[in-house]
Amino acid sequence: MADPDELERIADRGRRLADREQASSTPPPIDAEAEEARRRLRGSVSRYVRWGWFALGALGWVLAVFVVGAVAPESWHEGGDEGSPALGVGMFAGVFAAVGAWRLRPTMGERAIAHEEAWVRARPFLLTGHLDVLTRRETEGAFRLVFELDTPRAPADAAATFRSPATRSAPPSEALLADVFRTVGAKVRSGSVAAFPTGSAGSAADFWEVECVWDFGDSEHSVQTNAHVHAWMHQVVAVLETLHARHPVRSVSVLGFVPLRARWS
Repeated sequence: MADPDELERIADRGRRLADREQASSTPPPIDAEAEEARRRLRGSVSRYVRWGWFALGALGWVLAVFVVGAVAPESWHEGGDEGSPALGVGMFAGVFAAVGAWRLRPTMGERAIAHEEAWVRARPFLLTGHLDVLTRRETEGAFRLVFELDTPRAPADAAATFRSPATRSAPPSEALLADVFRTVGAKVRSGSVAAFPTGSAGSAADFWEVECVWDFGDSEHSVQTNAHVHAWMHQVVAVLETLHARHPVRSVSVLGFVPLRARWS
């Protein structure tokens, strides 16, 4: 004789299977804030995401209309400009090309991000915070970064070796650094350990703060992305690499836009 509770156990097993199938078919929740930050990052590092897709789509639209009009049968042109099937097919092909160019934006943006990550890793010094600041909503104000020089120190004893030479080149002067960073529209001043977020055992003389100010006023320029910051950072890193050849740079930390009360002037 069958167990009267067997039917209930089978039904309970079926409910668990249904719950498991539903859980596996339900996509994980998307963090809207993280996705928005990722879109801002794509727009900051990729020209294609900002305007390249439009240029490609417009070119594809023009070519599609021209090609379809050129290869279309003669009978398609009998209706004149208004009733020409060639014009309709060409317009449809052009719209398809424009939509295809627009749909490529995430793919091209991710490729640009991967390229930017490789660029960061290839620097001769540690560079932190660069990609993070490009995801933020702030696009204007006082932008700041801090770099640490590998300042040489005299050895404890006079028995200098190749690992601890007795004399080394003097650190750069503030006047020299001011002139160098003026070429990229920035100011520089001597910093402190407290200004360096990752912490270090260096002295105050090892740290230098660099600041650049953007003020677009009522302009809508670059409201959605930090493409201008991205371009400026590449210029600054080029300056730091030149400095690194004579005065080794240990690390660079990008702080981003600072509050109004924290500005130098």
